[in-house]
Amino acid sequence: MMNSIYKIEGLCDNQFAIMPHPQGGDFLEQSIEEIRLSGYDVVVSMLTSEEQAELELLAEGDVCQNKEILYLNFPIRDEVADSDTEVMQFIDSLALLQQEKRKIVFHCRGGVGRSSMMLSLLAARLGVEPENSFELITISRGEQAPETEFQGQWVARLSKS
Repeated sequence: MMNSIYKIEGLCDNQFAIMPHPQGGDFLEQSIEEIRLSGYDVVVSMLTSEEQAELELLAEGDVCQNKEILYLNFPIRDEVADSDTEVMQFIDSLALLQQEKRKIVFHCRGGVGRSSMMLSLLAARLGVEPENSFELITISRGEQAPETEFQGQWVARLSKS
């Protein structure tokens, strides 16, 4: 297995997972197939186009489509997104997918910071307090989520809107 997919136990019927970026280049197709075989039918990436190029993931959306996986990209450059409004609109679209019982895997570069923020915002939209979702992510991932205190404060502030 190439991917480390961390299912978030105890959060919204175990519909969500988090992972570091898939393997790119010659390994991309196999990496996406592993996601599909693990039962996930939506991939949410927070990678920027520069990161996608660096990690050889520019074809990730096409490969996902070929594997009948919905691919969504919401690039976040730094610690947090540029537009709170756009983030919350994106979270609303993910909430609709969750209502359809779609299984969603989130990734950024390392699968801790940006991924955990977006997953926690979605969980907050579904009624789970950010501190609870971050705790479940930390347990599942085996690393402290989110990466920075600033990210946690940002999620807490947005989850109240």
